[in-house]
Amino acid sequence: MEATSAVCYLIPGRAETTEIVDPTSVLHVVAMPFPGRGHINPMMNLCKLLSSRNPQLLITFAVTEEWLGFISSDPKPDNVRLASIPNVIPAERLKAADFPAFYEAVMTKMEAPFEQLLNRLEPPVSTIIADVEVLWGVEVGIRRNIPVALFWTMSAKFLSMLHRFNLLDNGDQELDQIAELGEVFEANDPKVMKLALECISMVPKAQYLLLTSVYELEPKIFNSLQAEFPFPVYPIGPAIPYLELEYDSNVISVSTSDNGIDYLEWLDS
Repeated sequence: MEATSAVCYLIPGRAETTEIVDPTSVLHVVAMPFPGRGHINPMMNLCKLLSSRNPQLLITFAVTEEWLGFISSDPKPDNVRLASIPNVIPAERLKAADFPAFYEAVMTKMEAPFEQLLNRLEPPVSTIIADVEVLWGVEVGIRRNIPVALFWTMSAKFLSMLHRFNLLDNGDQELDQIAELGEVFEANDPKVMKLALECISMVPKAQYLLLTSVYELEPKIFNSLQAEFPFPVYPIGPAIPYLELEYDSNVISVSTSDNGIDYLEWLDS
């Protein structure tokens, strides 16, 4: 008897949708972004690019029920599916009022629902792509023996500075050795910075690191990270909607200035 598996995607307010797939022919990636527009958009753009390169890749994009409502109508490839976990964190409209509480909730309340989602997904998950600022992403992968690729949405230099700070023996006493971090610590809530540094401390335990930067812009930083970490460190470039821009005639029309210079062509040269 031929074995088949059902892929179940949970969408609030709707019946589960089920698709029969051959588990031997599908690579199943689960993407877990930090619940914020500046993290979800880049992660989705990365997933769209990956899906365009490999039609046999199935990507489950995990978000809270609230974020599912925000993005469920956005166009996406057939092999990128949305799945939700319960709203266990403060609502978006309340985030700004107490961001430290929101940040802490992401770190402490989303892990269990995410694991419950993994239990329901078929075929078995091949890889997890988790935002660096999802503290528990690597630990989930370790427990389940699933490779984890961490995704960083800021500059490689900023990640490198935070990583170096974590390696300092005397912590705050040596903060002046990384001068650029002083202003960062002063501008952010201490609780948020403590949790952010805990997230950075998980990076060496991952199997891959994806950075939304360009090697040519930060070559020394990338060389340093690639030499230090025992796993691939990939500069993937800016995670913007390339595929949409490529076919958007409005973007093409405004790329040419009044003096006849095609700025997109100049940037590509």
